[in-house]
Amino acid sequence: FNSGGMVIEPSEALYRSLIEASSTLQSYDGSDQGFLNQFFNKWWEAPSANRLPFRYNVPQTLALYYPPGWRKLLEDGIAILHFAGDDSMKPWSFSGVVPPSLASLLAL
Repeated sequence: FNSGGMVIEPSEALYRSLIEASSTLQSYDGSDQGFLNQFFNKWWEAPSANRLPFRYNVPQTLALYYPPGWRKLLEDGIAILHFAGDDSMKPWSFSGVVPPSLASLLAL
């Protein structure tokens, strides 16, 4: 799963488990996402009601590779736009030149 947008019910026990695991459990990619995927390694077995709807993790490139889905999400409302990819794809790396993958977002 992607840890950029996730919901965890506050729990002292879960907090303690995460802290304890952080000293021994290796992240497969060196990030929080790799650690959390290792910790919650059976997340896909949870009921689908435990997962956020797609509108909460919409990749900015969707407009390029699936325009009908992008248009539908624009109608329904995007809750979280996920700027996935290398740093040139991130809003904080904006240099004044709009990469083609972001140009379609200007309508937002």
